Amino acid sequence: MLIACKSPTGYEKLVTEEKNFNETYQKVLQTESKRTLQVNDIFFGVHFKMTAAEFYAHCSNMFKQHIFDGGYDMQVSVKLDSLFNRPVKVMFFPSFDKPFISKLKSHFTYTNANIFNKADCSGVLMKELIPVLMNWYRGNEFMKMPSDNPLKGPGYVKVDANRKITVIESDNGTEVDVIYDDLKPSH
Repeated sequence: MLIACKSPTGYEKLVTEEKNFNETYQKVLQTESKRTLQVNDIFFGVHFKMTAAEFYAHCSNMFKQHIFDGGYDMQVSVKLDSLFNRPVKVMFFPSFDKPFISKLKSHFTYTNANIFNKADCSGVLMKELIPVLMNWYRGNEFMKMPSDNPLKGPGYVKVDANRKITVIESDNGTEVDVIYDDLKPSH
């Protein structure tokens, strides 16, 4: 069965809903792990295999251009005004694995989101975010994965070669967590 995700420009991309998520996901992982292609792009010029020194230099340059802003707890903040129905803020910071970026956790939220406003909830943002991410990354479709938490909607995952993107609702109710993993990190 296929589910359409509505975006500001219409029904652009479909998300695959699988009855047996784990089996399908394992097949995708197996197929994608055999690819020699490396997909290292994350976003805003940040990529897997980037060293800490390269990351900090890149962030410094983006701060000077007023594209990046400072966040809390050493996180980088970026405002996205034109891709969504309302302004969205992204906060992120990577994990380094001897000495390259191997994982990046990001948090998308509507600007000035309020947990008591249903329009600000993570489920609403998720419906806008999946088509934006598909437009950014193309490749394989997102697979709908069941949630273990009855208070949260389903999550989504896509794997393109070594890059895995997991999209889940955050525990705070207004953020969507997007986690980028390099399945073939350099050592």
